[in-house]
Amino acid sequence: MDSPDKNTEMDLFLCRTSIENDKIHNLVIELKRPTVLLGEKEVSQIKKYQRTIFSDDRFNGDNTYWDFILVGNRFNTSKFIEGEIDTNKGHGEKDKGLIFSNNQNCKIYVRRWSDVFADIECRHQFLQDQLNTKRDLLAAEYISADEAVERANKK
Repeated sequence: MDSPDKNTEMDLFLCRTSIENDKIHNLVIELKRPTVLLGEKEVSQIKKYQRTIFSDDRFNGDNTYWDFILVGNRFNTSKFIEGEIDTNKGHGEKDKGLIFSNNQNCKIYVRRWSDVFADIECRHQFLQDQLNTKRDLLAAEYISADEAVERANKK
């Protein structure tokens, strides 16, 4: 890379390849410590990562998609991030904190930890309910945990 920012260290860089769709989905996450209030400076940092990556053609194939996510506890009082989210609401992901989309292969999000945890809780509630139901059925079927282990060992 020829970029002066090529050695900038990202907090998390994840890549997933979808065999069925022949797509590569990349995820770059910038985590901020709880005392850092998110604002224009932090958004500039995640956008710099995006510009640096997109300046190299090797990372911009037709089947390559990028999501950049900035995560922190709270937004600062400047309302900069809220304005960016509102400006990009036409892309349909206002509730996800979308602040940039090129409508092709790149999106940038700003999320609060509380939003991340709420999403996880909602997404996994069905699974949790199913596990609780299975646990209740097993608890009704066996007198004790020892009996369940004993029966499992006999199988």
